[in-house]
Amino acid sequence: MQQLLLEESWEKAISQKDRTEIERAFREIHNGEGITFTPLWEAVNHKGEWLITVIINNFTRDPINFDGIHLSYVVNGKAAAGSTFYLPSLVVPGKASMPWTFIFPVGSFEQDSVLEKGSLSIS
Repeated sequence: MQQLLLEESWEKAISQKDRTEIERAFREIHNGEGITFTPLWEAVNHKGEWLITVIINNFTRDPINFDGIHLSYVVNGKAAAGSTFYLPSLVVPGKASMPWTFIFPVGSFEQDSVLEKGSLSIS
C-alpha cells in the first residue's frame, strides 16, 4: 500500500492549507507502475525560476534517489523545460509518495515559454 511521507523540513514548514491539498491529491492517486508525478502547483519566484510542486510517487519496491536525475516539464506534449537535479538527500522509499518542489533555473526553459498546467517526467 502506498504511503504518504513528508520530508522533515516540509513537516515543519508546511501550512495547514497546503497539507490539506497534498493529502487530498494523494487520496486521488491510484496504484501505478514505476515513478510518476502528481502535479500540485506551479509558480515563478523572484529570480524568474520555475517552481514545480508535485507528489513523487514511487510505486516500485526500491528507493529512488534524485541525485543526477534529468527531469522535463512537459506542456501539451512538448518539453517546455528540462534540468538535471542533484539532490542527494532526496530519496523516496519504495511504495511511498512524497511532495517536492523542483526549481527549474533560468536558462532551462525558453524565455518566452509560459508556465501552465504541465507534467514532470524523467528523461
